[in-house]
Formats: sequence, C-alpha cells, structure tokens
Amino acid sequence: MKKSLIYLFIIIQYSAFTQTEKKDFNFEKVYEIEINKEELKENTNAWMVKTFTNTNNGIKLNSGDNLIARGQFDGVFRDGFGTERPCKFEYIIGISFKENKYRITMSDYDINANQDEMQWLASWSLLYNNANKNDFIKTQKLFYNNVKIFGYKFMIRKLDKPKKVDKEMKRHKKYFDVIEPQILANQKKISESLFKYLEKNKKSDW
Repeated sequence: MKKSLIYLFIIIQYSAFTQTEKKDFNFEKVYEIEINKEELKENTNAWMVKTFTNTNNGIKLNSGDNLIARGQFDGVFRDGFGTERPCKFEYIIGISFKENKYRITMSDYDINANQDEMQWLASWSLLYNNANKNDFIKTQKLFYNNVKIFGYKFMIRKLDKPKKVDKEMKRHKKYFDVIEPQILANQKKISESLFKYLEKNKKSDW
C-alpha cells in the first residue's frame, strides 16, 4: 500500500512538471463520403458497438451531431531493464457529423501498466518525449528521492552534471520510442476501419 501511494505521488508530480511538454498524439481527419448525416450517425453507432466490446469502453456521449467514446488497445512498454511488458493504451475518440462528411479525432492518451510498481514508468513513457532538460532533472530527482532505490544518491549526483543528463535523456527516450509507433498504428487502423465499415454498409439507392 505504501509503495502504491509513493508511485501515485510520483505520477502526479510528473504530470505537474511536464504538462506543457506532454506529447498529446492528437489525431484528426475529415472524411467525405456519399452518405447522408442520419445514416452516418446510425452506422457509426453500429460500428462503435462492434469495435469497442469492453464494457468500460464504447460510447460515453451521444448528443446531436457528436459522438464521444472511450477506446482501448493492447500494447507494450519498456521497463527499466529494456524488457517489453504488456499494457493497455486508453484514449478518447470523438466523431462529429455533417451531410456527406464526418470528422474523427483521437486524443487524451494514457497507459495502464496493470502493475502498481510499473505504472510510474509507463506514464513517464508518454510524458518524456518533449520534456526539456530542467523538467527532466526535476522529475528524476523527485523519483529517486521518494523511492530511494539502490544507488539513488549516485543517480541524483549524476543529474548535476550536464553531460550525464544528456546521456540519461537519450536513455529515457528509448522508452518513448516503443510507445509512439503503437499509437500511430492504432490511429490509422481505427480511422480506416470506420471508413470501410461505412462504405460497406451504406444503403443502396436502388
């Protein structure tokens, strides 16, 4: 319990320090399609039900010409030893409708590591990419001072040396480099899946 509270504290502090630098992964695309607005809404609802089968996901708001849902997909992140561990990526998907066109967005990504002791590292993988050097030093010192893992004093001293910081930032970037391709691939998969479904199920004029 004590460890879990420490890790939660660290995640909150990470977010506070790096909020303006967080990689947001926002996706937005407008599709034009020969389907009227009402049919677009009806078929998109059906696609949502088929695509997001987990009861925690799926449609959260269906109002007028806007649809908002929570999405999730399986992926991996790297632990401190470089080993890939399973996780779940969570995000918000929004779809708005107009006559013969719709816009799809995906945003607000987070990672669920399924393990309290790994959650801080999974979350940091998302936050790291655009963090500047000062934010990086603050978050690292905060982590080592609170967790006090073996060799933490040595690691804190390293963060006072510019060349060592550059090296540590490159090492941490390896965590992020595993995350980004998975999110981009899923965005492509989801957006193409909806378009193909709508094309396949549009009503015939005959």
